[in-house]
Amino acid sequence: MNTKSSIVLAALSVAIAGGCDGRSPGLAEDTGACSARPTSFGSLGELTAFPEISTSITGASLGLRSVNFIAVPPVGDFLPYVEVLAEVENAGLSRLCSATFDVRLGGYEETGVLQGAQYILPAPVEIATACVEPGGRGVIRALFHEVTEEDLLSPTTLRIAHANDLGGDQGEVPYDLTTLSEQRIVEVEGGYQLVQTVTADRDVLNYFQDVYAVDARGLLIADLDVPSYGPTSGGASLTAGEPEMLESDVVGCEFVDFILAGEHYFEP
Repeated sequence: MNTKSSIVLAALSVAIAGGCDGRSPGLAEDTGACSARPTSFGSLGELTAFPEISTSITGASLGLRSVNFIAVPPVGDFLPYVEVLAEVENAGLSRLCSATFDVRLGGYEETGVLQGAQYILPAPVEIATACVEPGGRGVIRALFHEVTEEDLLSPTTLRIAHANDLGGDQGEVPYDLTTLSEQRIVEVEGGYQLVQTVTADRDVLNYFQDVYAVDARGLLIADLDVPSYGPTSGGASLTAGEPEMLESDVVGCEFVDFILAGEHYFEP
């Protein structure tokens, strides 16, 4: 079985985040997917709801378009955490592939993974990797289990530093496994979700997508599993040439746009 996947996201167990509203009891201000905080511009000119958090990004030719901080409360056996979602643009002259980043929020450090379109690495092992072309956009995502919502409402720093990658010229042409059609955001019980039709050009197993919901403010507010809870439930099995409708997680508030940052699957 050949895997067609970029670096597998750490902590896939947090796939439940999409349905959280991000509000912690007792706080005067809210954060997260359903935040009503007005947007402003941060220290790098990025769109943010938290201009009191000073941001830097170093070591790669990436411009920061937006950054959001989502406080996710505990659910069942899952611990609370803060999710950082940064939308970046490749401002360099070469493709950036399979990049990881050291992400520091205040005094805490975690690893972030750059997610983008899938490209094929050269033979002898055919593996897809996430790459961002010059002028293209991607998403850096990092999780902090030590940070609290209270930390976000106090002045602090966010430092994103390029750690390593597979090189700017490793990926070949984009790997178009699927044709996506009839993509639409619909209101359902409990909130909103992305619905789309997916047609694969070959039989694949455990298919899922990295999708990020964008609210009316222009901020990323949730990482959506497509299909719903795909990474933790095994994803979808697609038969070549047969369209299949897939639904995402439900976000508890309205989102108006989305970013498809990558596709993952296995070939039988």
